[in-house]
Amino acid sequence: MEPMRVLIDRQIIKSYNLKQINEKDFGFKNGSFFFKKYEYSKKYRNIFLKAISDRKDDIYQYVYGFYRYMMNSQKYNFPNFKLC
Repeated sequence: MEPMRVLIDRQIIKSYNLKQINEKDFGFKNGSFFFKKYEYSKKYRNIFLKAISDRKDDIYQYVYGFYRYMMNSQKYNFPNFKLC
């Protein structure tokens, strides 16, 4: 999962700059963040799902390459996930 985390991190920054997300949607209690209203979670799910869906082929290729590497590291190179 960590190689693809950068997709979500990038989308958070992009969405924040576009004012699609708002700090006021969240609360903080006992060291944890939470949605102030349940309805907000749908907005964020859609934002993140789109970011992942736009790169689904790249994610598949990475996971497939990782699987091949794990099955035979002598024959296959460790895959790289590229943001471009």
